[in-house]
Amino acid sequence: MYSIKLQRSLYELKQSGRMWYNRLSEYLLKEGYVNNPICPCIFIKKSETGFAIIVVYVDDLNLVGTPEELTRTTNYLKNEFEMKDLGKTKFYLGLQIEHFPNGVLVHQSTYIKKVLKRFYMDKAHPLSSPMVVRSLDVKKTHFVLAKRMKSYLVLNKIQFRSNLKTLEWYQTYTALSSRNY
Repeated sequence: MYSIKLQRSLYELKQSGRMWYNRLSEYLLKEGYVNNPICPCIFIKKSETGFAIIVVYVDDLNLVGTPEELTRTTNYLKNEFEMKDLGKTKFYLGLQIEHFPNGVLVHQSTYIKKVLKRFYMDKAHPLSSPMVVRSLDVKKTHFVLAKRMKSYLVLNKIQFRSNLKTLEWYQTYTALSSRNY
């Protein structure tokens, strides 16, 4: 995941953000990217060599994909826009991202520390919560009673609903039939 920042300021005009998004989306759609219908800030491109995903947040772009497509995408964007490559993403929308040779770790430890500090809990001493340690091998015989209880509750729920419907029917139709017209 790489971050790219637009060099020019967007904050001079009220509609500048919209104008930037329209220009960027036209440029990416022309290159063959598909705009995500659920989240319009995401652009996806699949090719024979891999894939590239671009996430747009105001004037920041985050790129995710295969190395070949990332190189091609950054070169393509730099041909049209003045951009600065910020390298691998470290923080994004409150998420802390750490890159390792065998994968990526996403966590919120910095955010948690800020919340603790805001509520004056940063000086508190943490305590461990003891937990009973047992084997993860679970025998199916332990769940027989739970299955019986579940089936009993389900059947009673159906019967209860049926009784309610009968009672509603009785109240509705017997009240109508007992009226004197």
